[in-house]
Amino acid sequence: YLLKLKELELNSSFCGSLLDDAKQIAKLTLRDTLLEQDALQTLTKKPNIRSLVLLDKSFDESQNEITLKKDEFLWLNLFVVDCSAITKIVFNSGSAPRLQKIVWSSFTSLSGIDKLPRLKELEFKGDQVPDEVREAIQNHTNKPSLKHNGPETQD
Repeated sequence: YLLKLKELELNSSFCGSLLDDAKQIAKLTLRDTLLEQDALQTLTKKPNIRSLVLLDKSFDESQNEITLKKDEFLWLNLFVVDCSAITKIVFNSGSAPRLQKIVWSSFTSLSGIDKLPRLKELEFKGDQVPDEVREAIQNHTNKPSLKHNGPETQD
């Protein structure tokens, strides 16, 4: 059954071996999985992942930075990060070359978006878009659009 699975949402512990058979997964949503760096490395090599959504507690708090290297997430085109444990995401040259849209929250900083050749859109959830992101957008070849959603308020 896993061979044909295209979308998967995990809401508890992450089992990397589960994905060994699920070669067709295109959309992966993680919540409460407390993913560790080695499990993330496994995901970066999955050829069909087009959409990765990291929600609350998807990432282990001892691992607060994601650094994507050359040839990782080759087909990813949507990356959503709404996990307070992730404080920094770094895109190195050659990583996520097809990434078109990033959605992220105020507790996460982005670095290296100028190295994403197909980036078209950024969506920020928080008070103020960091200056370094605004500057990177201005210097980006594609001039990606920026959508700014203010912080969520409780009534």
